[in-house]
Amino acid sequence: MDIITDLKNGNLSPYDNFGRDNPELLKYEAECEKLKEKLANKLEGDLLKLFSDYLTLSEKYQLVCEEQSFHDGFCIGTKISAEAFLCCEKILK
Repeated sequence: MDIITDLKNGNLSPYDNFGRDNPELLKYEAECEKLKEKLANKLEGDLLKLFSDYLTLSEKYQLVCEEQSFHDGFCIGTKISAEAFLCCEKILK
């Protein structure tokens, strides 16, 4: 079993349920979706295509930000764990 891969891929908590129990996050997500639909319904032609391209790029950006946040949090957690282990090892000697 590769716990790091499972965690990154969302097969282990808390990543498998990211934000789904956070009312504030769900509220903002719903509000963004409503505004996105309203704006898309008012645009036509080149502007609609431009907006669609923007949304695609924005989603890619958000995904990279989420992956970077996961990576950074994981690195910090690993450093904390290593430091705690080393401190305990020194105390036990």
